[in-house]
Formats: sequence, structure tokens, C-alpha cells
Amino acid sequence: MKSPQMPFGRPGFKPNWSPASKQGIGTAYNVISRVWFTLAGGVVTEVFYPAVDKANLRDLQFLVTDGKTFFEEERKDTVSQTEYLDPKALAYRITNTSKSGAYKIMKDIFTDPFGQSLVMKVRFKALKPGDYSLYVLLSPHLNNHGYGNSGRCASYFGRDYLISWNGSCALALSSDLHFREMSCGYSGFSDGWQDLKDNLRMDWHFDKVEEGNIALTAEVDLTGDFTLVLSFGRDDVEAVLEADNTLSRDYGSMLSEYVKGWHDYLSGLEDLSKVGFDGGRLYWKSAMVLKAHEDKNLRGGVIASLSVPWGEARSDTEAGGYHFIWPRDLVKAALGFLAAGDMKTPVNILKFLKRTQRADGSWSQNMWLDG
Repeated sequence: MKSPQMPFGRPGFKPNWSPASKQGIGTAYNVISRVWFTLAGGVVTEVFYPAVDKANLRDLQFLVTDGKTFFEEERKDTVSQTEYLDPKALAYRITNTSKSGAYKIMKDIFTDPFGQSLVMKVRFKALKPGDYSLYVLLSPHLNNHGYGNSGRCASYFGRDYLISWNGSCALALSSDLHFREMSCGYSGFSDGWQDLKDNLRMDWHFDKVEEGNIALTAEVDLTGDFTLVLSFGRDDVEAVLEADNTLSRDYGSMLSEYVKGWHDYLSGLEDLSKVGFDGGRLYWKSAMVLKAHEDKNLRGGVIASLSVPWGEARSDTEAGGYHFIWPRDLVKAALGFLAAGDMKTPVNILKFLKRTQRADGSWSQNMWLDG
């Protein structure tokens, strides 16, 4: 079909969220980095910033085609395996192998402990001969909303960016390798998924899309392994600067600092590794997952879950999901911290409950971090 001049289909399909059946969650163990991520179905799902109750993404995944015979979506057309990069850190390696046996995608995922970025080291490996093209598909849901997002494609000082904003939050996706092509459109109509599905080629090139349920797409240069960063800020300029800063840092140093943070936290807990049958693996992971649900600014604010239950069927009207404070869950979380030997977090939880208590002595069944 002839390439249209402007993105069409505004405001896009009715937005939804990702499934709540997560295979992993993560954040840096410090107060500098205010980015949390989730993993489901072999791809990055909701990413939170600048607080643990503010989701800004539905998902981030790859699309693969040879331009002639097939088009595949990473989340649906691969068999996924998730493992920890370190048994005592919330950093992950995801290996997604095409069900057709054509290729494999390996991704190491964590957050920049020095900034506001999700970091993804990617390796694409062809398992069968072919002329493959790899595309990254980004679905922003900024400030807990699928509607109302705007986006654009841009290049600054030798780097390429997919940028989106909504109100007081913005994101920028970039790579240490160039994006060969970029476009943005309305989800379900003029986005990159629809373009590639149409004729196995990216021939729609929309530079800007305004206020809707949107998706942004870029073709990644497959000349070697590459690093993607998804960065956040209060506006598009701040998000772009965060992306550039993260890409300018040494990858090994970021990962080492990220792992060290979680090692430091676990070293202060009771050593229950000899209790049970697995040398403490479940215990250490459980302790990290519990701690990762605490906000970095409002200490003691531990949400119920970094997920939206039945998210694939939930819209903007149910944006909160389980990333609320549920006082009944918060009390149980405090007991979990006490059992593990973390004495500081339960005190912060008590202070948080004091700040949010109603005049009659009660609490809301659930509430945002601000009460």
C-alpha cells in the first residue's frame, strides 16, 4: 500500500496493561535510581518512575522479519528462559528462542544505579541462514495512562532516540548503535507492528504522534551486540540527557555497582541459607523482591505488587492495579522484614502508617503513596 503522510487511527486501540504473571522485577538498591522494572513473557513490561506507584510503560519488545517470508513478535513467537545474572541481585538474563528455530535473542537487564535508566544488553543470534531485520517496539503508558501520550523520533549529537511524554513525565529510548529507521504511530492502526505485519517491511515513517495510545518503533543496526537504554525525566530534554549519560558510562561498572548494592543489603540480614533445601536461594530472592517494592522517596511505602492483576484486560480506568499501598499487606511486609533481620524498614513502615492514618484512626483499604 502507498505510505500515508501522517499517523492515522487516533487515539489508537483502547489501552491495556501487561499480564501480572511476572518472571522478574528489579531496581537498584539505592535512592539515586528511581526506576523499577518488571518482566513477563520474556519481555520488559511495566517500568516505574519516579515512584514505585507510577507505571510508564506497557511493554518493550523486539519484532523480527526477513522482509520476505515471515514476521514474528518476541513475546508471542519465542520460547523464553529467564535466569539471574547473580544469585543475590535482581539482574536478569532472558533468552528467547524463536519457535520456528530461526534465531535467538539474549538480553541482560538491570537499571543504571547512577541514573534514571533501564539497561538492556542485547545479542541477536541467527540459528538459520537468513537476512534478518530486528525492530524494537516501545509502548509508552506514561503517568499510569495509556491514552494521552505523545511521541517523536529524533537524533542528537550522533545518537538516535524514540521519545514520549505525558504531563510531568517523559521517556527516551536509545542505543549505542544507530537506529536504521524510526517511526511512531497510534497503537493498532499506524504503529510499527501494523506496518511490518502489512508487508514485512518498515515503509511508514512518521516523525511525530500526538495524544493517544501510541507505539514507537526503530530498526536496530545488527552489526554486533548492542545496548539499549530506556531513560526517564520530568520532560523530554531531561530524559534524553539521562539516556546519553547512561550510554556514556562503562557497562561493567554499572552492572558491578548494581550487583554490589543488593549484596550489601543481603549481608545485613539473618543468614537463613541453611534453612530449607536450596541453600537459601528462595530466601535471598524473596528478601530482595520484598525490598524492591519500597519507594525510594517515601520510605516505608511498600506497595502490594509491581503489577496490574489481569492487566491484559485492564484499561486506564483501572491503572492502579496492585501498585497501591494496602495497609493490610503493608503490615505483613513489615513482619517479613523483621523475620529477615531488617529492623530499619519496619520502623519506616510504622512512620508511613502514622502519616497516612485518618482522624478516626482508620486507613483507606488502598491508597497511592501520597495517601
